[in-house]
Amino acid sequence: MKHRWIQMDIAKGIGILVIVFAHSWFVANSRDLMYPILASFVIPLFFFLSGVFFKPEQPFVEMAVRKADGLLKPFFSPCCCMSACVRCCATNPCCRTLAACSMPR
Repeated sequence: MKHRWIQMDIAKGIGILVIVFAHSWFVANSRDLMYPILASFVIPLFFFLSGVFFKPEQPFVEMAVRKADGLLKPFFSPCCCMSACVRCCATNPCCRTLAACSMPR
């Protein structure tokens, strides 16, 4: 198991909690004051933490392919499935009938 920096885990946890708080009702209703303060803290924190864990010895193309493989596949797989389901339901009269029956009147 690799050695983990507990301080970095704590910093990530604090950043995540601040983002959750930034999406709360209190901050949403005080966009002029709280949101700019929280955004000016959290976004640079995540950029800093991603820079700390960047490995410069790895070639850029190899890193980009590895990141794309790990991040884009999980993102686009549900999107493609959902798109296929929507397309199937749009052309299938049975699905349109079921959708019409389930809509509130």
